[in-house]
Order: sequence, then C-alpha cells, then structure tokens
Amino acid sequence: MREVNLKNLLTQAKDTSELMLDLAYAALLYSDEDVAEEVERFGSTLTSTVREMQQVCMLAARSPDDAAGLVTFLRVTDAIAAVGRRAIDIGRVVLDDLGLPEGLRDELTGALEVTDRVQVAENSRLDGQDVQTAEWDAQAAVLLAVHRGYDWMFDPADTLVLLAGDTLLVRGDTASVGAVRSLAGASTRPAPTGAAGAGGQDYQLSEVGRAFVEMKNLSEVAVALGYAVVLTGEPSVAAQVGRLTGDLGKRRRDIETWALGAGTSNPQRHELSELRGLLHLAVAAESLGDAAQDMATTVQDKDQFVSVVADALAESDDTIAVVEVDDESALSGHSLRAAGLGRSSGVTVLGVSGERGWDYRPQATRQLTPGDRLIISGPHAAVKPLVSQ
Repeated sequence: MREVNLKNLLTQAKDTSELMLDLAYAALLYSDEDVAEEVERFGSTLTSTVREMQQVCMLAARSPDDAAGLVTFLRVTDAIAAVGRRAIDIGRVVLDDLGLPEGLRDELTGALEVTDRVQVAENSRLDGQDVQTAEWDAQAAVLLAVHRGYDWMFDPADTLVLLAGDTLLVRGDTASVGAVRSLAGASTRPAPTGAAGAGGQDYQLSEVGRAFVEMKNLSEVAVALGYAVVLTGEPSVAAQVGRLTGDLGKRRRDIETWALGAGTSNPQRHELSELRGLLHLAVAAESLGDAAQDMATTVQDKDQFVSVVADALAESDDTIAVVEVDDESALSGHSLRAAGLGRSSGVTVLGVSGERGWDYRPQATRQLTPGDRLIISGPHAAVKPLVSQ
C-alpha cells in the first residue's frame, strides 16, 4: 500500500494549480491548443490530489477540535482546486475557439509575466548544459519544470542536465522568454498581431485591453497573497486580498459595460463571438480573486488551523515571506534593484507597504525605507537570507 502524506499532497496541489494558471495564460497569449490541453491534463492530476486529501482528512478527524481544524484545511484545498478550475476556464477560450477582440493579445504582451513551453533542439546552446549554467539568471527567466519522456520534473535541481527533446516551462517577460527560445534553438514565437477592431473602437479596445491585463496581474497577485495569508496568518495581508477582490469585481463590470456597448453598436456575429471570449476571461479572473479570498478567510480561524497547511506551503516550489525593513536592515535606503530583489535573483516582490499604502508588483526603482513591509515570493534559498536580515 502506498503511504499518503497529507503535507506532500497539499504541496503538490498548490504547485500544480499555480503551474496550470501559468500555462493557461501562455495558451491564451499564443493561441496554443497544445498548451491549453496540457492545462486540462494537469487538471485531472489536481482533481485526484484534492480527492485524496479529502479522504485523508476524513480519516484523520478523531475529536471535535480536529474536525474544526480540518474544516479550515479543506477550505484551503477547495480554494486551490478552484484556482485549477479557473485555469481550465481560461484555456477553454482557446480550445472552444471562443474568440477575442482583435488586438487583445497585443495588450497581453504588456502583462507582468508570461509563461511559455520551449523544446530544446539538438546541438542548441542548452543541449547538454546543466540548469545552473543554462543562463537562466542572465535571461531573467525562471525555469518552472522540465518534461522528459513521460515525466515532469518540477523545480528542477541545478545539477539536472538538459537534453535535446526536453520540453521546458519558463516564465518571465516576453523578452526574456524569447531569449530562452533562442538559446534552446526553438523558433521565434510570432508576435500577437491584429489591429484594433473596426468601427473606430481603437481607443476603447486599448482601454479595455489594459483593464483585462490589470485583471490578469491583480488576480495572480491576489492568489499569491492568499497563499501568503495561509502561510503567515497576517490579518493585514488578508485585508489586501479583500481589496484586490473588490478591484477585480469593478474591472469585470467595466469590461461588461464596454462589451455590451460594443455589441450593440456593431453586432456582427463574429464580433459577438469575440466579446463572448473576453467576458469569459473577465469572469475567470474575478473568480481567481474569489478563490484567494477564500484562502484569506483562514486567518479568522487561526487558532484552529492545522499546522500541516503552513508547513506544506512553506515547502512548496516557491515560498512566501513577509520582510520588515527597519533602521538596521541592509535593505533600507536601497531600491529594489539595488537590493537584489527581482527576477534575476529569483525573488518576486508581490507588494510593498509603506506610508503611501500598498504598492503591488512595484517598479525596480522603488526605494525602501524603514517601516516598509515586503511580501516576497521565490525559492527557499533566495528568500531565507532576506528574512534573516
């Protein structure tokens, strides 16, 4: 009989749901059906993992106190499963050919990060290189996973040697991901094309495109902060998740208003199909915020919370931490870039709280001062030294 470890199952579920979301937006950006189908295959894995966790929880409750704590645990697993379902919803825009307004993919290239699937070609610069020397840092891209044969290797070790035929999942801005494709000998992705729709809607489409990109960015930050609440139990972070969820709802309503106006003014059938895809995406992004909010409510039950949840999330591919800047901190007086915080270090700054309130996904030039609080995400080796400063 296979031994089931609840902590390992939760770690796997969290990492899988985040990877699904990365892949779903990559499928959307590049209109790639293969990547969208990969999202659905991971969805089956996530469903099985969540079901197994639920079974273990039912067997673990031995007292009313245990049951109360496990209810909170199950709320977290349900939220993780919801992230996976929303990722599948995003991928269905490609698989069901729902359509998008022309020009929206151009707007998506301005999103904070994109994810792509890259195959290593024979005799390319990556063929035969181990991960540590594969120039990831130089390209400011993050290697999420390697697919070889029938196996996925997540958060691969630095010593793993990349081989021709490997499929790499990488995340970064469009320029850094494009650079990795070049190193791997993969063809250049054609840039998303398409002028704005007919009928003099260029400006309006640009506005709604930016609104959706903001929804994408805010929803991803909300999910990351939701995990941060589970890990740290910070009420102030939970409050920020609530604000982000409210912002997502407002932007979804703005997109609905624009879509209704565009459909009324120029109701050709193909354009209505494109508007349908946009509305589908807006609802999915808002629902990601709802899932994050469900995670954030765990802070209300902190005394009953099962420690295995925080332990598991602390051991997942990326960990999340809250760092406080004081007078003696090495971070004080430096910009985020000067402090070594950014993609090249593997650390993502999700937000900075200071006198001006919260600044989500701040610019690299953001100056840090005593009293600032940072929420950071990244590999343990990169995050741990910052927490101890």
